Amino acid sequence: MVSRSHSSTPVPIDAGHPIHSLNIGNQDQIASLSKQTPIILLNQQEENGFQTPELVALRNSNKYVFVINWLYNYRGYLKLQSELFDVDLFELELLGFFNAFDLSSLFINKLKLALITSVQNSKHVELEDFEFVFRSHFGSDSPLGGQTDNEQDSVKFDLLNITEKFDILYILINYISKYSKFRDWTEKQGLATRLDPLFKLSSTEYFSLFDDNRLYKRTITYYPLTIPKKRKLSPESPQDYFEEKVFDVKDVKFELIYKNIYEFNEYLTKIKKSSAHKLLYTKLAGKSSAIIDTIFNNEIKKRKYLINKRKEIQMVNLLAVRKRSSRLEAKKQRQEELDRQREEESKYAAERRFERRMKLKNTENIDTGKLSRDQRMKLRQLNNESTPETETNPTSEPEQPEVIVLD
Repeated sequence: MVSRSHSSTPVPIDAGHPIHSLNIGNQDQIASLSKQTPIILLNQQEENGFQTPELVALRNSNKYVFVINWLYNYRGYLKLQSELFDVDLFELELLGFFNAFDLSSLFINKLKLALITSVQNSKHVELEDFEFVFRSHFGSDSPLGGQTDNEQDSVKFDLLNITEKFDILYILINYISKYSKFRDWTEKQGLATRLDPLFKLSSTEYFSLFDDNRLYKRTITYYPLTIPKKRKLSPESPQDYFEEKVFDVKDVKFELIYKNIYEFNEYLTKIKKSSAHKLLYTKLAGKSSAIIDTIFNNEIKKRKYLINKRKEIQMVNLLAVRKRSSRLEAKKQRQEELDRQREEESKYAAERRFERRMKLKNTENIDTGKLSRDQRMKLRQLNNESTPETETNPTSEPEQPEVIVLD
C-alpha cells in the first residue's frame, strides 16, 4: 500500500504498519491516517511509552469514567466548551508529555483554574492557588495531603502520579455536580445526566463513550437474594427479614474494550460472526452508524494536534536560542565598548604624562635670574609636582617547598 505526499509522489508504507490490517473506512480515510504520526500514541504504548499496568487499571475505574465523561459532556458549565478536549491528549497532559511547552495553554491548567473558581465562588483566584483552595475546602485526607508551614514545601498537583491526579479531579467535579446551580444548567442545556447503553446483555451493558472514541462494558452485580419456593415459607415482613444491603448494587465494574482505531477494527472482526453481538456490531459498524467516520476523524485530528504542538515547541525553543544569542551579542558589544573606552583613557593619560615630562625638561634650561618673582614661583610649583607612579607588578614570593614528616 502507498500513500501520496503533498508533491503527489507515492510514499510506500512500511509492511509492518497496522494500517494494512484495517477492514473499515474508505481508501481516502486510510490513506490520510497512514500519513499521520505517531502510529500509536505514547499513552497507549508500553515500550518506550507511558502505558503502565497502573494506567490500564485506572482506565477501568469508576472515577476515571466519571471524570472523562463529565468533561466531554458538561465542561461547558465551567465555560470550557470551546476548548479542545480529547481523552488521549488529556492523558498525555497528565502524564507530563507537554511539560516543555507553555503550561498556560494546556487544558488541565485551564480546568484546574475553572474548578477552583467554581468551588471558591470567586474570580479572584490564580492557578498557583489551586492546592491551597483545595486543602481549605476538602482538608488533608487526599493525595495533596495537609498544609505545611511553608506553602512552597507542600505537595503540588503536577508532581502527583496520574491516578492521584484523577482522585483530586474526581473530588472537585463530584462536589460541583451536587450544586443545584449545576442541575439547573443541565436542564437548560437539555443534557441528561444518565447515559443510555448502546447494547444490553442481561447484567452487562455496553457504552460507546468519549465522543465515540472508546467502548466500555459495564457489569453490575447484586447481592444474592434467596426467595422461598413456597409462599408459606416466606417471611411476613421482608423489610425486617432481609438485610438492607441485599437490595443494593454490590459492585459496578467497567472494562475498556477498545481505545484506538486498530483495537476497534480487531474487536469488530471478533464479534462479526457472533450471533449474541449481532445488534452491537450493527450499531458500531452498520451502514447507518457514523462511529467509524468519527473514529477516523478523531484519530487524524489528535495526531495533527500533536504535530502542531511539536512545531510550536520547536519555535519556542528557537526563539529562546535567538534571544540568548542576542543577549550574548549585546554583552559582547558592551564589553568591546568598555575596552575601547579604557584604551582611550589609558592613551590620554600617557599623553598627559609625556607633555608634563617635556615641560619639566624645558624648564631645566631656563635662566631663573631673568625671571620675575611670580614666574619663579610657578616654576617651583611645576618642579614640585610629582609625576604619576608607574604600575609595577607585585613580585610573588617564592613558594615554600612542602615538608613531609615521616614517622
